[in-house]
Amino acid sequence: MSWGLNLPMAALVVSLLAAPAFAQVQPTPDGWRPEQAAAKTDAFIAEQLALFANPPAGENRYIILSRVRMLRPDDPTVLREFQEGPERGEPSAWLAEAARLTRVSDVPSRIRAVYLADQALRADPTSVQARLMRARALTNLNMGQLSALAWDDATRVLAADPTLHRAHLVRAILLLRVNRLNESLTEQNAAIALAPREPAYRALRGETLLALGRYQPAIDDLTLALSVTPNDPAVLRFRAGAYFKDKRPALALADLEALERLMPQSVEVQAHLIEVLDAMGRKADADARHLAVIVRDEAGARKNRYLAQRTSPALEKAAAEKRARDAFQSFVDDFAPAEYSYEGLVERMQSAGEARDPEKERRILLGMADDVDRHAKAAFRKGSALSKSPDFQYLDPELSLKLVEYMTVLARIQDGMSRIGPALRSND
Repeated sequence: MSWGLNLPMAALVVSLLAAPAFAQVQPTPDGWRPEQAAAKTDAFIAEQLALFANPPAGENRYIILSRVRMLRPDDPTVLREFQEGPERGEPSAWLAEAARLTRVSDVPSRIRAVYLADQALRADPTSVQARLMRARALTNLNMGQLSALAWDDATRVLAADPTLHRAHLVRAILLLRVNRLNESLTEQNAAIALAPREPAYRALRGETLLALGRYQPAIDDLTLALSVTPNDPAVLRFRAGAYFKDKRPALALADLEALERLMPQSVEVQAHLIEVLDAMGRKADADARHLAVIVRDEAGARKNRYLAQRTSPALEKAAAEKRARDAFQSFVDDFAPAEYSYEGLVERMQSAGEARDPEKERRILLGMADDVDRHAKAAFRKGSALSKSPDFQYLDPELSLKLVEYMTVLARIQDGMSRIGPALRSND
C-alpha cells in the first residue's frame, strides 16, 4: 500500500513552528551531508547572481536576486536593482514577521523570512533566537547549499542553549532529507524530551517510526498527536497506514473513514479505503467505491497506481453506463420543467386577452418565458453533450430513444420561443 512512507522520506510532513500546519519535507537538492563542513554562502550567491544575469525560462529574475538579498543585502547588484534603504523597525518585530512568513508556503515569503532573520542576526550576532529563526527559515526554504548553513546555525544554537527543542527539529528534518532516519530519530527524541506534548513532533516521529517498520510505537505517537489535533488529515492517514501494516485493517478502515469525511473528493483516500476493503475480503464494497471513483474522476483513477492495476474492463463498462445514466437524468431534470413550463405558457397566453390588468399579465408571461428559456437551453446543452460523449454508446437503448424524442421536443419548444419571446417583449 502506497501510504507515502514506503516511498522516500520526501513524503514526511512536519511543521517547523508550534502551529499544527505542516510543511512538506523535500529531499535536499544538492545531496548535502551533515558531516560536511558548513558551506560558505559565497558559492550559492555567485550561482544566483549568474542565474539573475541569464535566468532560465520561466524564472522570475527578481525572485532569483531576492535569494542573494536575503544573505547579502549590500551586494552591489542588489543595491542597484532594489534601490531600498535598511529594514525599518526593531529586530524583535523582524523575527515575529519571519516566524509568520515561515508558515506561508509561497517561495517569496520564505525568502523574506530568511532575509528578516538574517537582518536580526546582523543587528545582534549573539542573539540565539535570531540564529534559530534563520535556521528554521533556511530549512523551510530548502535551497541547495544553504542546508549547510541551516545545520550550522542549529548546532550553534544548541551549543548556546541545549533546551531549544526547535533546533533539534531543524537537524531532524535536515537528516530526513538525506534519508538518515535513525539519526533523525535521535534528534526527534531529543526534541520530544524537551517538549513531550508537542503534537507536530509526535506526528513526525510517528511517521519516521512507520518508515522504519516500528508500527506500534508509530501508532502510539500518532495517537498522541491526534489527541491534540484530531482532524489532522496527514496524521490520520499515517496512523491508518501503521494499522494496515500492523495487520489491523478494521482500525485502518476507521481512520480512513474519518479521513474521508475531511477529504470526500480525494482519489488517494478512496484508493486507500479500497485497498483495505480488498484486504478484508470485502470485494463488493471495494468495487462499489472503485466504481464511484471512476465515475467521478476517471483520469484521477487512472493516475492512482493501486486503482489503475485494479481496474477491470467490467468496472470501466459499469462506470460508463452509470455516467451515461446520470447524464441522462441530469438532462431530464431540465427537460421536464422546460416542457411543462412551455405548455403552461402557451395555455396562459391563449387567455391573456381576458386579463383585468394586461401589463401585470405580460410581466407574468415574461417570467414564465424566462423559465422556459433557462430550462430549455440547459437541457439542450446537456442532451447535445451526452449524444456526443463516448459514454452515449453505453446508454440503455430505451433511454437513447427517449433522448432523441426529447431533443425533438426541445427543438419544437425553442422554435416556439423564438416567436413568443419577441412578441412578449415588443412593448418593453
